[in-house]
Amino acid sequence: MSTTIRALAALVAALLLSFVAAVAARADDEPEPVPVAVADCSPSDETTLAAVECAGIEPVADLDPLDTEPVIARAAALASEAASLPANCRYHSEAVFYAATDWIRLVKALTTDASPCADFYVSVPPIVADKTKPRPGEAAKIRAFGPHTHPMSEVHYATWSAWV
Repeated sequence: MSTTIRALAALVAALLLSFVAAVAARADDEPEPVPVAVADCSPSDETTLAAVECAGIEPVADLDPLDTEPVIARAAALASEAASLPANCRYHSEAVFYAATDWIRLVKALTTDASPCADFYVSVPPIVADKTKPRPGEAAKIRAFGPHTHPMSEVHYATWSAWV
């Protein structure tokens, strides 16, 4: 194991140990939890984000409105330079992400300084009008970031079970 990996592992272990110690120290100081009234949120076929809407969370608008097609193409070109898995990769990592919105921005952030030993799988929600159809063109945009980025179609169970 290289010294960099050992140092990183030691840092992660130290941070984890300090977090556990802090949580254990605060466990006696915490007051009794106050019961919270839970809204009646029955399952809905209308949205894939029913739990978010039930909790009253408002979606955030795109935080980077400057992500135009040329900017995305440049970022994808930079990310695809590390195309193949190098021989020094001891372990291959596969990270899976659920992205209800801003999946292109997520892929761009993941591939900006990505490990060449990792593959990223990012979900893309279906079209809202017909949740049995994937969003057109989004898979190609994600694949453009290189061979280590993979789009996944989100499956809306209620819609598909009704369709079947």
